[in-house]
Amino acid sequence: MAFSIAMNNVKLASSEAILGIIDQAMIICGIMGYKNGTPYSLGRHLRDAHSARLMISNDRILGNTSTMLLMQKPDTSLLG
Repeated sequence: MAFSIAMNNVKLASSEAILGIIDQAMIICGIMGYKNGTPYSLGRHLRDAHSARLMISNDRILGNTSTMLLMQKPDTSLLG
């Protein structure tokens, strides 16, 4: 269960961070980032970045992760 929680956190963090990365790339590329058919086109990347948050909803993943965290046996050892 800990592995699933970790992978959910990776998906959540990466799907949120990619939008900022593409935003910075758009600033660097300027108007050429909007134009299709150029080496600088970022339209597809922007669409895919938004779909990462929507196709498998981050809200649903957060809900599932919170349930797994509640069900997980806490580590009560003093070694940890």
